Amino acid sequence: MLDSATFSLFLVAALICIAMPGPAVIYVLANGLGRGRGASIAAACGTTAGVSVHVLAFLPQFVAPDAASPALAMLALGGLFMVMTLGVFVLYGLFATRLRAFVLARSRIMDGLRWLFASLFLALGLRLALAGRD
Repeated sequence: MLDSATFSLFLVAALICIAMPGPAVIYVLANGLGRGRGASIAAACGTTAGVSVHVLAFLPQFVAPDAASPALAMLALGGLFMVMTLGVFVLYGLFATRLRAFVLARSRIMDGLRWLFASLFLALGLRLALAGRD
């Protein structure tokens, strides 16, 4: 299917893309801190499903169009990417859940986090709204 060098490059690139904090990670962290483990795992599952539509933009660079079965290679890499995404997002959520008791016991931290998450989502929304206005 893929040679080992290309597969290794895929794994490293995928892990970097997945682990980088973005809207999905912020959502999982917010649920873990605010609502606990179950909510963070549900958020990880939901955001992983949402990421699945963006996988087609990442994968083509790793599959040669003249490969024996490019569609099968894309499906296999896409599945692996989704499993990796779910694993990383669940870890983020569980990390946030571990901090939950500490954060909830300190109202100033919780207030600051609410403002931080609200500001981040507002900034992301504005960026999206203004994205096509060049």
